[in-house]
Amino acid sequence: MKVNRNNGGKNEYSDQDIEALREELKQLRLFKKAQEAKEKLAQHLTEIKGLLTRKPGQTVEAWADGWMAKLVPRIQGVQAAMYIVTDNNTNHLEYVSGFAISARSRQTLASSQNALLQQVVKTKEPYEVPLLANPPVLQAAAHIQLVPKTLLIHPFTYQNEVLGVVEVYLLEALTEQQRALIADLQDSVALSLKMYRDKTSLKASLHEMQQTKDRHQNILDNTQQALALLDQQGQVLDANKAFFQLLDYSSKPEILPSFFKHLADEADHKHLQLVINKLMQTEHNSQITLLRLASDYGGRVKYKFHFTKIAVPHQSDSILVQLLGYSIINKKHQHTELSFEVLNDAMQEVFIFDMHSLEVLYANKSALTNIEFSLKGLKGKRFDELLPQFNQDALVEIIKVLSQSNKEFIQFEVQLRRQDQSLYASNLRLIITSYRTKPVVVAMVQDISRRKELERDLLLQGDKIAKELTRKVNEKEKKLEWEKARTQEINQQIIQQNKIIADKRKNMLDSLQYAKMIQESILPSEATMRKHVIESFVYYKAKDVVSGDFYWVHEKQGKVFLVAADCTGHGVPGALLTMLGSNLLKEVVKTSDTDDPADILEQLDKVMSESLQHEEVENRDGMDVALCVIDKQKQRVSFAGAKNPLIYIKNNEVQKIRGSIRSIGSWAHNLPPFVTHHIAIDQPSTFYIFSDGYQDQFGGEADKKFMVSQLKSLFKQIHLKPMAEQKQFVTDTMDAWIGRRSQTDDMLVMGFKLSSDIA
Repeated sequence: MKVNRNNGGKNEYSDQDIEALREELKQLRLFKKAQEAKEKLAQHLTEIKGLLTRKPGQTVEAWADGWMAKLVPRIQGVQAAMYIVTDNNTNHLEYVSGFAISARSRQTLASSQNALLQQVVKTKEPYEVPLLANPPVLQAAAHIQLVPKTLLIHPFTYQNEVLGVVEVYLLEALTEQQRALIADLQDSVALSLKMYRDKTSLKASLHEMQQTKDRHQNILDNTQQALALLDQQGQVLDANKAFFQLLDYSSKPEILPSFFKHLADEADHKHLQLVINKLMQTEHNSQITLLRLASDYGGRVKYKFHFTKIAVPHQSDSILVQLLGYSIINKKHQHTELSFEVLNDAMQEVFIFDMHSLEVLYANKSALTNIEFSLKGLKGKRFDELLPQFNQDALVEIIKVLSQSNKEFIQFEVQLRRQDQSLYASNLRLIITSYRTKPVVVAMVQDISRRKELERDLLLQGDKIAKELTRKVNEKEKKLEWEKARTQEINQQIIQQNKIIADKRKNMLDSLQYAKMIQESILPSEATMRKHVIESFVYYKAKDVVSGDFYWVHEKQGKVFLVAADCTGHGVPGALLTMLGSNLLKEVVKTSDTDDPADILEQLDKVMSESLQHEEVENRDGMDVALCVIDKQKQRVSFAGAKNPLIYIKNNEVQKIRGSIRSIGSWAHNLPPFVTHHIAIDQPSTFYIFSDGYQDQFGGEADKKFMVSQLKSLFKQIHLKPMAEQKQFVTDTMDAWIGRRSQTDDMLVMGFKLSSDIA
């Protein structure tokens, strides 16, 4: 800005310069308001986002209540409902939360808007429509009814899938800022809904798995085959009722893990461990062995067990144990007569056939029941006809190899054919013995079809669980990658926004610093003050960078004019008025032919009202003024005040002269005129004029205003001190009073001391 004139070293500004400065300060004020609004919006967004993450154990209803209570009032909503999509195939909606909504109004709301809700779920687009015809009347309180103007239905989507819908009645149409707020919350709400639905789905899957486990346990408990499951240390994990019944136990033992160790003696326990180790450390999958176990009635009985290695999903390999029964077959080549009575009652399937012709000679009840033959129906059949995997020659060769070896038996898995040609998986054990001096083969058959079915179910279930877990892990990894990328993108945006804000803040502060420099240029220096009033001080402290207070000194025709003025507001608006007020004051004092303070204030009031166009605009901007005129020739001080008072101390007595109730530039009419007061300087006196910022400052232990009474006491305490010390005392007193509090207004205190020989 260029200086138009130079008068005695003082800078003068043209009306165009002042108008340009006024416009610049106005723009800064608007920018500051916009920046504050933007920061407030960001604060609201941060508060709402903080509620969007579900806490551990928090229900989806409580989660929705929290963030809706913040969002709905922010967008001028009066009633809202939140729904989640429980099934994307049927688009079924389930109500979870509401804002200012009762159960009855919720039913009305859902039934009346159900078609619109379904449409939004289908189109995946927000629905915003003005309620022109028959808008609903909402009851806000006992005697307050609200009529909304707009209905908003907004979907929350995740990866092109609608997870929830919010329905809001608004008092006004959405602004762009409010739409941007909702859009910014979209991803966070949708992600929380996605995690809630995934967790619900996972619970359902776990429930299904438990039902499958219970079904398998039921099969185990109700099968007639005696079964048990061991771990690799030989400890029983589970066993069915038939297993314990065959061991002569009337009920299931309470302590399963120590069952075998408790019942077997040391030799049998070691033998059991050797069998398990062999199965686990070799390629063999099954083995039959004899173990002696203690029975309920005491003593020891030898039992025959079939051990099979199986794979259980998510566990180490386990051992499936089947109890085959008592040891009733002697070692081969011992021609002991077989007891058909014992064989017939055995639960295990037993066939006896000729060693050479393979003709079936006998089958017990269990065998006949399972293959659905009668003993007469088996007559004339060869045993190989029941085995689709073997022909006669192959089976004869197997028996030949067994007879020539030192093995007691040979064992393998086969498929047995029933009468209806259906097959069932079996474990076949062949033993060569004799019957009535005739060599025969005893075939002991264990039906393992249920076990195979159980193994297949377990494997299938394990594969299903593994695939599902793999799918969920992949989904989580993709989601985490997406969230990481999104977080990086948001962080980058925040960095850019912070840089923009920092640049604009720097520009604004630079402008304010320049404005401060301009404002300070119109204020008299300390040297100028002492030139006109030797003993004087000025305490001047702005609330912000620039101030709404100003002071002025001028000497004309042997009279010194001292002014302390307080313009409306503080900061930029107040500073703008100080420029206007200072220039108008200079113009009135320099061009007027009067030196009467009241007349000067009347003229200043008139030109201020004209400059601010009070007649047309009727604003309340203006300033409070304390004006003193020192007349050296007449040895007196003349004072007139526009609201601001004068305090002076003479002969150690404090006197206060109130200012008029009018402000300069007051919009009110029919107010009393300004009044001039004269104080004779017949002995040394000290005078103080000031704005209201010092006396109205909050502070002290009680956090109250400083007040005029305390200010008068302060002036009386310091009035005899040198002016430099008085200024320091005023400064230190206020610093101690404020403490860590914020300054509430601009502060200005002027003091000057006059002797009786001021001429």
